[in-house]
Amino acid sequence: MNQSMDAETLAAALHRLIPPARAMEVRVAELTGAGIVLTAPLDANHNHAGTGFAGSLYSLAALAGWGWLYAFSRGCGLEPELLLAEGRMRYHRPYETELRACLTVPPTLAGRLHQRLAGGRRMRARLTVHLPDADAPAATLEGDYAAVP
Repeated sequence: MNQSMDAETLAAALHRLIPPARAMEVRVAELTGAGIVLTAPLDANHNHAGTGFAGSLYSLAALAGWGWLYAFSRGCGLEPELLLAEGRMRYHRPYETELRACLTVPPTLAGRLHQRLAGGRRMRARLTVHLPDADAPAATLEGDYAAVP
């Protein structure tokens, strides 16, 4: 990222642009050119059994990919239209703690993204988001995101 966006600025943008992020109490715990970590309290995102609501898990994971792309593109001085074209979620086990979505961006993706968008071309990127992390995921989102100049 050329002009990096900080976590607080991104969190404010998510809450303004995507109202469910505010209702879910989404926070940006970490934001770098190589990834993002979003969190949300279980108290605001649980199901009838007191574990993480599947819709909240999906939403947090989708927001992680979208949020990283938003921050990265804005940091490069670009303002593409961003969307999740397709998302496939796998739930591995109940989620019983604060929700945490972690995205680590493949090293070559950022360069390709910047090059294509700066050249006025659309970009598709497959991003994998783990909740809470890749070592012991309770859920995993494979998301195909699109960025259109």
